Amino acid sequence: MRRTVYVIMVICTLLTFSGCKKSDDSDAPETTVAPTTTTPPTTTNTDTETSTVTLETNSDFLLEATEETSPVIGAGTSLTEALHLTDSSPIYSGIYNMLRSWNPETDNGVVDMGNIYHVLDVAGDAYEQVVAASSATCDAGGACYMDCKPSFDAAFENSCIGENGTVSSATCDPLNAAFSNDCGSDCEMCYEKWAGAGGDSGDSAKCEAFASEKVVNSPFDFGENETYSCAVNRGSMGDAYPSGIAAGQSGTDGAIKKLLASFVWAGDGDEGEFNAIQGTYNESTKDLNLHFAQLVDHGDSHFGRRIRITGNVEDHSFVLRSLSGPKDVNEVGGSWVSIVGKGISQGTGNYFLLKIKSNQTGWESGKYLCFNANINKTELDALETAKPTGDATVDANCADFQTEVDALTFFEFATDMPHAVSDFSGKTSSSILLDY
Repeated sequence: MRRTVYVIMVICTLLTFSGCKKSDDSDAPETTVAPTTTTPPTTTNTDTETSTVTLETNSDFLLEATEETSPVIGAGTSLTEALHLTDSSPIYSGIYNMLRSWNPETDNGVVDMGNIYHVLDVAGDAYEQVVAASSATCDAGGACYMDCKPSFDAAFENSCIGENGTVSSATCDPLNAAFSNDCGSDCEMCYEKWAGAGGDSGDSAKCEAFASEKVVNSPFDFGENETYSCAVNRGSMGDAYPSGIAAGQSGTDGAIKKLLASFVWAGDGDEGEFNAIQGTYNESTKDLNLHFAQLVDHGDSHFGRRIRITGNVEDHSFVLRSLSGPKDVNEVGGSWVSIVGKGISQGTGNYFLLKIKSNQTGWESGKYLCFNANINKTELDALETAKPTGDATVDANCADFQTEVDALTFFEFATDMPHAVSDFSGKTSSSILLDY
């Protein structure tokens, strides 16, 4: 499990929208392989029926599949180099921010969640908390905050949480001693585990199993009709970090692994960062199907984005559609960028083709960019210098992809990305919580 240290950031995308400064970026990902399966947690559904659900225990299955399918642009060799491109044009910086490599050990607090691999890592953390760890016990190395949650809550409320919700290392010592098998001496880690398990909201930490698989829709409508084995909501809209998770497996030997994650980051009333991510990975065919939508509306940051990726882990073929733009459809001077693309994301001698349309000067009618599959930040910098407004024709290395790329449909700025919290409609209107 790649453990994400949650850092509250003012998230401004590198796409340089009006009213939004450049965000920071940084370093390289781990090499990943196709994920494996599974042991069953037993959970109880909302109708009080008990069932056993066999689910993937590798919480990063969707992240790892995406890194093997979609392009991963290698970051710079130092933190300063890796943050942004030399000229930082909205087009090139947006591509880099979306697809640059992600390493949670160095990039937390630096790379924002406009990066698809970062947001998948966060979704994996949520999956780990409510699904993969649901059957954990309190023995050494286990996730004590799961099956021991009632005692954990009581101990924390009595020992650690002050009137203003702050955590004190001194008052946390008794709790650390009681749960030293998993929590060690790190008070903040203990608090994060407790809060992540629903301790601050009274919600169940575990994914609640259904008597049989049922459809759970994404709060942002991706047009899917996917079924899941279990679901859970944690917190309430208006909290800083409410979330909803649904998970499932289907097909022969549970080969089709499914995750729906929706969450608010640094919420404050109607402000915050609202996210929905829905994906499936088929272990048998190696096919990936991924959707992501985001609305950032706080501080100086007011923008939205969509990302759609399909492809295959084994041959690294992929199709990409993405859109980024200001929250306000009528914002004067706001930059929107819509991208479609296809190709092979890994391997020497392989290439992929992107077609970009934007209201940025020079890109209005759609331009092409051809990338070698192993492109890194230095090479992307050089490409930006050589082709600041792309190509009107397709490079010979990408000619095989042109017909299919030209046939792809661009996301439309006015209709295909979230522009308001009301574009998320889950358990209630204007909510990321799941209706199940």
